[in-house]
Amino acid sequence: MIREHDVVLRGPRVLLRPFTEADLSTALGWYQDEETLRLSEANDLDARTVDDIRPIYEYLSQHGHLFIIEADGQPIGEICLERMNLAWVNERYPGERIYRLPIVIGDRRYWGRGYGTEAVELLLIYGFEQLGADRFYIPGVWGFNQRSLRLWRRLGFREVDIRPIVLDRRGRIDETDEIDFTLTRAEWEARRSRRGMTYERT
Repeated sequence: MIREHDVVLRGPRVLLRPFTEADLSTALGWYQDEETLRLSEANDLDARTVDDIRPIYEYLSQHGHLFIIEADGQPIGEICLERMNLAWVNERYPGERIYRLPIVIGDRRYWGRGYGTEAVELLLIYGFEQLGADRFYIPGVWGFNQRSLRLWRRLGFREVDIRPIVLDRRGRIDETDEIDFTLTRAEWEARRSRRGMTYERT
């Protein structure tokens, strides 16, 4: 079952609202798009079914704040403010409160236009200010996903690990890198003093 929270965040162009059961059908459309799968998944590019995606959203909703990203009054993607669940990351930074931010902009009309950046920035503010985050860690961004790389770099994240990887996608071999990014509270505070971004919680 998808757990709903009560956090709604509004930025200049995007609204982040709780992901609900009713949003599964919208999300399903995003995971039937091969280009979206190519940019977000590993080897499996087959279109997903509701039965495929439901356990993923149930897990995310029960281990974090799962949001629908809305723009112009319609859902365009999803993002989750999730406590870090990778043991090796937590062991690398002992004693720190670490979060990750899986995000997908599923509506292609909104790709490359800064909507994902705004959604992430809203959750950075919320995570650092309201949840007491010490660090955000973004694992495994594909080296060929230029929009995603630009997003994290634009928001001040640093590359901390680069691992070569070979993806076998229906017989097509892609050699690329997995890149990890991180942003600490101190780095965010120094950067935010220059940006002045705020959010409205409704």
